[in-house]
Amino acid sequence: MKNPPNLELGQLAHQWGATSVPFGQPTAEGWLDTPQNQRALNLLQQTAALRSVMLLAGPNGVGKSALVARWLRSLDGRLFSPLVLTHASLSSNGLLAALTAKLGKNPSFRRQGNLALIEAALSELGPVVPLIILDEAQNFSYASLEEMRLLLGLNLAEPPAFALVLVGDEYLLGTLRLRQHRALHSRIAAQLNLSPWTPAQMIQYLQHSLAAVGINREAIEPAALNLLASASGGLARSLGLLARAAWIEAASAGAQRIEPAHVQAAMERVPGAATLSLPSAVPANTDLSSKPMSPTASAANSPPALDAAAIQQAHRLYCQLTGQTLSLGFDRERMWYELLRAGYTLQDLRAVIVYLQREIRAQRRNVGALKLSNLLQPDRFEEDRQISRVRLRPPPPPKPTPPPPQPSPDPNRQQQGRQRALECLRQLKASLY
Repeated sequence: MKNPPNLELGQLAHQWGATSVPFGQPTAEGWLDTPQNQRALNLLQQTAALRSVMLLAGPNGVGKSALVARWLRSLDGRLFSPLVLTHASLSSNGLLAALTAKLGKNPSFRRQGNLALIEAALSELGPVVPLIILDEAQNFSYASLEEMRLLLGLNLAEPPAFALVLVGDEYLLGTLRLRQHRALHSRIAAQLNLSPWTPAQMIQYLQHSLAAVGINREAIEPAALNLLASASGGLARSLGLLARAAWIEAASAGAQRIEPAHVQAAMERVPGAATLSLPSAVPANTDLSSKPMSPTASAANSPPALDAAAIQQAHRLYCQLTGQTLSLGFDRERMWYELLRAGYTLQDLRAVIVYLQREIRAQRRNVGALKLSNLLQPDRFEEDRQISRVRLRPPPPPKPTPPPPQPSPDPNRQQQGRQRALECLRQLKASLY
């Protein structure tokens, strides 16, 4: 669905000699065909042809959904039938009902009814391959993902009944490695983690987007170009929003080029830019094409490495310190995963538990504070961690500085002093007799 035309924006675009608003809706001309995107398209095509399972991951705004949408538009409708599910809040029964409706059937209120309808609809497709796309897959519940796994083996079909593409954030693969998801994890035939664009690719995208609306002149100053590339952190969505806001600032001011001041104004206008790592100043003659992403940006896009062993070690430490014996079920495994993913360490866990035990003994906290479901709430854990470090008494006063050592006396003067003392004693003795 296209946005309705805006007369003011259309007039600004006309003044720039553009056919439409730059950096607006993505077009075929403005698409940046990087090697990474090409590999992702190839893997998606293979997944559809083989009716297998693929995982496409990456940070928010990197362009996963846009890439999948471009791939779906390129498919032959006579061979493939895409079914896209984006509402990750659906329950397992809701997911079956939504899938039934997308297959052209009237959903039933009963789970078994929807399963029968789905089976009938898939058989009616004949040689056409159904493609089920789960966007924001990291937010689907365990029951919903398990329902999709069970559908893959509908009637023990060989090959599988459909192809499945899971699209989610960079933590999705780690989530699927957890014990309860191992059956689905073992079915993944291909996975690709999209990384942010390099500075050279971001500059190339900006130039392609301008050319797509008929602007072939140099419309962005080099310093503004570099600032846009730095401020977006390599994320396609952030780059497009910042570039469009900077163009509106420039066109509204009557300028024919985007300057650094326009980009600074755009950064204040786009909320997401405030969370990105920005350089204090970028020289106009700086070439970012050969420079890697900043450490802050790359660290923000790289989740900490977690595995089942780290979760089990944290759970054993909790049981050891609290004297409990708790099984590590899926719900508890998930809570440990979320806490450790936030960057907390075993030292932090020990410090918080020891602090809570001390508070409970002093009857300042309830024993329920050490309940695992309460302890592993990230907000509560952070508050307890900070409070455990609070100093309740003023720091002790500094020790007084010792006086400087006296210089050793002269031996000659000491001898003279002893002679005078002896003389005084003789005089005193003589006066007494």
